[in-house]
Amino acid sequence: MGTVEHFKTLCCLGLPLRPALMAIAGAVREVVPAQWTRIGLIDNERPTIGFGEHPEFMPLFLPTWESFYRDKTSVVTVWMSQIAKGGIGVGLPLQNGTYLGSAYYNEFEKKLDSCWLLDAVLHDGKRAIGSMVLSRPRTAKPFGTGEVNALDALRPWMVHALQAENAAVEAGPPGNGREGGFADGVPLRHATAVFDAAGRELYRTAGTGHLYLILDGTIDNHWRRRSPPDVRTPAVVGRVVQALVATARGKAAPCPRATVRTPWGRITIEASWLTPTTVDPAGLAADIAADPGGLPIAVNLGLHEHAVARAARVLRVSGASPGQTRVGVLLATGLSKPEIARQLGIAETSVIDAARKLHRRLGTRNAAELGMHLWLEEPDVPDPKRR
Repeated sequence: MGTVEHFKTLCCLGLPLRPALMAIAGAVREVVPAQWTRIGLIDNERPTIGFGEHPEFMPLFLPTWESFYRDKTSVVTVWMSQIAKGGIGVGLPLQNGTYLGSAYYNEFEKKLDSCWLLDAVLHDGKRAIGSMVLSRPRTAKPFGTGEVNALDALRPWMVHALQAENAAVEAGPPGNGREGGFADGVPLRHATAVFDAAGRELYRTAGTGHLYLILDGTIDNHWRRRSPPDVRTPAVVGRVVQALVATARGKAAPCPRATVRTPWGRITIEASWLTPTTVDPAGLAADIAADPGGLPIAVNLGLHEHAVARAARVLRVSGASPGQTRVGVLLATGLSKPEIARQLGIAETSVIDAARKLHRRLGTRNAAELGMHLWLEEPDVPDPKRR
């Protein structure tokens, strides 16, 4: 019951569309256990914006989606045929022995360590606005009726979260019109690329291309066209690399790190010299000064969760109730208790009581300390579902 109510609370926080997709993808797995989630918006029964928790989902999905859509034996064809009807679990009957030998499974799902799938269309009563698929590996138990019913109960809440009129415009915490003073939140996606001192990319880990496309602002275009992207190193990454090299050569340069605000969330970029951990720091500094071009450079990128999603997660992990979470998020953004009462449609005494319990639970004394706890600290109890 607790996880369901917290999920409903998350869907009512007014997250912008793209951060809402990412937050829902992780939170839904706490109600319906799964390995990872893919979720997206639909227009005219075609995907327009999407997010997959698996770092290799997008590079594999874009070039192959149309071919599997045209394959009448593919589970994708069954999914697409049910979009207008708002289907859920329509692909379950196909996941049998024949499915495990199909081209779709072997050329797509198997490469993502995915086998058992639970699909759901997100329908607002007039049209389909989105769809999602939960995945489990072949070694896990297939989805059944219980999981279908649990996911079905969440669909109206996800529709509410993803409808444009319910999404916040600002990418920061509601009510303050700014985001710069708040922590980025834990990275929802990590990636690393390796460069030489001349700025040539030598290697990239899974998911790097996805973050590059977000940085250069073209990712949504690729979703709409469903075209394989030509992923190039964004200029901001190159600048961070050159800043590190310039500093080693004794030149005045910016700090070799950057934070870029995007519609998907903040992406942090940081460059450092790639060396074994056993290397003596003093000797390393001398080697770099003598030959700044002789060592490779690692650039670490992280796509961070939205500040409001982070606040809700910290409160939930700290043991706050759904009602306390709603109050706590608004209280930490600077709203007064009367304003919170009006916004939530509850009595001011209820807000005061929720705030008092929150302060006692978290060891805070006022809204300022509560905000510091939510955006500048991680909870003592880790979230085992967060990757």
